Amino acid sequence: MPTRFLRRPEVEARTGLSRSSIYALMDKSEFPRPRRIGKRAVAWDEAQIERWLSNRAEADPLDLYSPKRRTAETTDPSSAS
Repeated sequence: MPTRFLRRPEVEARTGLSRSSIYALMDKSEFPRPRRIGKRAVAWDEAQIERWLSNRAEADPLDLYSPKRRTAETTDPSSAS
């Protein structure tokens, strides 16, 4: 079965992430990187995006990317080890 590639607007639609969120997660190695498909075009492997969505749903049923949750976790003195 041939690999299907997704352009950024479709990746955004499937993941619910904005462009800046996608690139921020890529910078932290938390999101698949795209492949170059042309001189000025990149696309993501559909299978990698589906795997990322599946892994995120299993590992993160709550929205850990929420700024409120992140702030609470970093300022809660009881969470310090």
